[in-house]
Amino acid sequence: MNLISSNSVEIKELNLHQILIRGDHTPALSQLVKSQFKISLPKNNLEIEEDKNVICSKSSFDQWNIIFLQDTKIKIDTVIDKINENEKLLATNYSEGQIYLEVTGDNKIAVLNKITHFDFREQKFPSLTSAQTLIGRVDCSIYNLKNKMLITCNKSFGDHLKNQLIDAIKF
Repeated sequence: MNLISSNSVEIKELNLHQILIRGDHTPALSQLVKSQFKISLPKNNLEIEEDKNVICSKSSFDQWNIIFLQDTKIKIDTVIDKINENEKLLATNYSEGQIYLEVTGDNKIAVLNKITHFDFREQKFPSLTSAQTLIGRVDCSIYNLKNKMLITCNKSFGDHLKNQLIDAIKF
């Protein structure tokens, strides 16, 4: 759904699915993720692995976010149950509790910098990295996906974040 398009910035609200995995990085976990999602677990903190359908971001030393960028035929709850068979891992379906905003356009960085202290310039926030910061006073995860930014936050703060972004674009 298009939220706003103005001043060389476009913001869309997307309907995506997300799995959060917590646990130790082991060869078994890597193999399981590769077999289920056809993507590798990033080894470095805040790094992203991506393909056209899914991104996987390492958010901390023991946490990964897997976000499906397109409709998936994967039965997410079945995969979560399989991951959770290992008592040293915890997988959670975050799909319904988050909003997903895609920010594109030539002025996306200028607009985002208006409502946060975070530095979105390429030399400070390179492509295929992620971050957690406040945007418009809302705790967000941001994924730099080359020509677009994907922003996620808790759904209860979604309307506030959308309003902050719309106001930043207009002025």
